[in-house]
Amino acid sequence: LKEKAGNSEVIVERRGDNKGATFGLAAHKDGMKYGKFLEDLMAENDRLYLTTQDLERFEDDLDVYDMPKSVMAEPLKSLQRDFPVKPKILGKLISYQISLWQGMTKEGTSSGLHHDFHDNLYILLRGKKRFRLFPPSAASKMKTIGKVSKIHRNGLIVY
Repeated sequence: LKEKAGNSEVIVERRGDNKGATFGLAAHKDGMKYGKFLEDLMAENDRLYLTTQDLERFEDDLDVYDMPKSVMAEPLKSLQRDFPVKPKILGKLISYQISLWQGMTKEGTSSGLHHDFHDNLYILLRGKKRFRLFPPSAASKMKTIGKVSKIHRNGLIVY
């Protein structure tokens, strides 16, 4: 990863030193080289987390309509010859965005109860992760932030 994408510029969430600090929208974000991020992970720095990169961050990557030219940002652009952009397992689904989420933990962590608006292919490279999946029909029984106004036939939940 470092050899092929180490010089890529990425945005990384940086968690504070206090135990109650979490990753997410409120987390402090820093720009850094992907290679430096990998070095920090290998040194067991569990305060950093690479999440979805902003596709519109670089003006050179926008088309004439100011839309991203690609469904992925760095470091994946530098690695795109090493994985299928359209995995066979996804059938006829068209990728909206391809993201890399990368971090490490010494004590375990949780994404918490949430839902995504898009289909996901989750690949765990090392360690373990437990998923509990609930059908969209259970949304009315969940403690959601916002009132569920509609559940589409394809399972999309609208607040």
